[in-house]
Amino acid sequence: MKLTCGSFDNNQPIPGEFAFCIPDPKNHVTLGGNKNPALSWRDVPAGTKSLGACRT
Repeated sequence: MKLTCGSFDNNQPIPGEFAFCIPDPKNHVTLGGNKNPALSWRDVPAGTKSLGACRT
């Protein structure tokens, strides 16, 4: 199975548009856009009934 995210590059920081919070020099952090990135799956095993994703 292959999971692809078309919203930002692999092994790069999550852009503020998709992050819950982003660094802020004055207040330490500030709220980011917290949007859901575009995700797609391929080569899902036969018989799969559901998929789940968790951001950590």
